[in-house]
Formats: sequence, C-alpha cells, structure tokens
Amino acid sequence: MTAPQCRPALATSDDVVALSTVLSQLADKLHETLRRLTAERSSDTTITYALLTEEYALRARTNILQNDAGRHALSDLDFSQDALIETLEAIEARLGTASSLEVVQSIVSDLVTFAAAICPGKAKIVNFLAQEIGVRDV
Repeated sequence: MTAPQCRPALATSDDVVALSTVLSQLADKLHETLRRLTAERSSDTTITYALLTEEYALRARTNILQNDAGRHALSDLDFSQDALIETLEAIEARLGTASSLEVVQSIVSDLVTFAAAICPGKAKIVNFLAQEIGVRDV
C-alpha cells in the first residue's frame, strides 16, 4: 500500500485563505507577545515601534492574501499545505514563549518576508523561504 500523497501548499484559493487565517492568528499572537514583553520591563521603544510596524505589515499582507486569494495561488511548491500550517502553528507557539524582543524580531522578519513573497511566478523564492522558516514534509 502506498502512502497518500499530500497536496502541494497554496495550490488553490482555499489554501491561500487558510494560510491567511493562520497568519492573522500569528499577528494576534505577535501583538499579545509584544504587550507581554513590554509590560514586564522597560524596553527599547525603537524596536517596539519597529515590531508594531511589522505587525501592521503582516496584517496588511494577510488581508491582501485573504481578499485576492485566487491570484496568489501557486503551483510547483515543494512542500505540502499540511506541513506549512503545522510549521506556522509551531512558530505561533514560539512567539508565545519568546523571552526577548530580539527573538520576536527574528521570527517576525521571517514571517513578513515569507508572506510578501507569495506571488504568482515566485515559487522558487517561496520554496526557499519555506525551508528557512522550517517547513519540512515528513
């Protein structure tokens, strides 16, 4: 008996909408984490402001993907939709336990870059960035 084939990530508009839902949850977790970390101690307002701006960028990109999902579906991705969603859920958990704004900055930079790359004709870039954020099919 052969193993079932996993469907490629972001192949349909429904897949893009599912991604945008998870990215929206990540933006919520980011905001919660920023509130937690800035309430615990005095922090550098410059990095805090920068991260709030990154949160806005992530939310904006999430809305673009949600509202124009059909145009952002991709073909030829080397990973599955399930692997992508599982990775993003793990990133959400890491955000929830982040202990410094620097850790948050690293995570958010990766997320914003990945989300921004999801455009027609950019499968090679999305494949590379997916590997960088930790997407792995088993």
